[in-house]
Order: sequence, then structure tokens, then C-alpha cells
Amino acid sequence: DTARVRAEEAERQQRMLAEGLRDALEALTSTLSLEDVLDRILELTAAVVPHENSNIMLIDNGWASVRRTRGYPADLILTVTDLGLNVQETPNLRHMVESLRPLAIGDTAQDPEWIVQPGMDWLRSYAAAPIINKGHVFGFLNLDSPQPGLFNQQHAEALQAFADQVGIALENARLYASLQESNAK
Repeated sequence: DTARVRAEEAERQQRMLAEGLRDALEALTSTLSLEDVLDRILELTAAVVPHENSNIMLIDNGWASVRRTRGYPADLILTVTDLGLNVQETPNLRHMVESLRPLAIGDTAQDPEWIVQPGMDWLRSYAAAPIINKGHVFGFLNLDSPQPGLFNQQHAEALQAFADQVGIALENARLYASLQESNAK
């Protein structure tokens, strides 16, 4: 009886994820403005994995920087948005780029590879997925929590399914922005 209840709950969660991804793709492709797409991504991420704080990092010349945030307290927004991380020197980011797989760290204080960034010692649980298009990682979708044990690999896998859709929408928005910029010259 317990196994049946667990199976039903797992099936319900899978249905919700599938519906969420379908809705997310519709919402993400309804606009081509990069800033609007970034906002929509963070808004929709909450339906995929419950969380408090999220951000999107985009990679430029080997450096990942936060382009958009959601949920952080006002006193942390500047700390988070000022982060600029060398992808090759940051183990969690390097791992995702090399493996093309998501990552969950249940307790950053217990992870020997976790590097505490200045002002970010409050971050104790982390889940992230690389944003990939055409086999190339160009960003990360990150979830942060001060509560240890909040995220696990199952959360990271769900986040990756969403990030795969995000990659398409972001690439379309970036191409559109490039075209707009070229036409303005």
C-alpha cells in the first residue's frame, strides 16, 4: 500500500514537471527580449523545483556572471550580482561544463570542493544545471538556499530538464538581440 502511494506521488510529480515544462516553453518562446526571457525563466523555475533564491549566470570569455536574480533579500542582491567566477577555477561550474550534467550539493559546508565566495557564507544548499545549446554550455541556472539539505540530485535532474528548454529560448533571444543590434548600425 505504501509502495502504491509512493508510485502515485512520483507519477503526479512527473505529470506536474511535464506540464510545467510545456507551459515554460510556451512562455519562453512568447517573447524574444533577452531581459524578458531571463525574468520568465526565473519566474517559471519555481514550478520546476521549489526554492527561495535563484539566479542565471551567463558565460563570457570563460567568466560566469550573474545576469538575473530572484528571491534574494535586498541586502544580498548586490553581493550575488557582483559575482564573477572563472569557470575553470570554480569546481562546481567546471564540473557542469565538463560533464554537461546538473549538480546538487546538499550541504556546501561539507563539500570539500565548494569555494565560499565573499559574502556568500550563508549559502548551504545548492542545485544547478548547465544551460546548453548545440553541445555548448553558455550559462547556468542556479538555486541557492541557506537551509542545508534542501536540494538533491533529483531536484538537479528536474532543473536540467527545464534548463534544456531554457537553452533554446535564450539562444533565440540572443540571436534576436544580435539582429536588432546589427539593424541599428
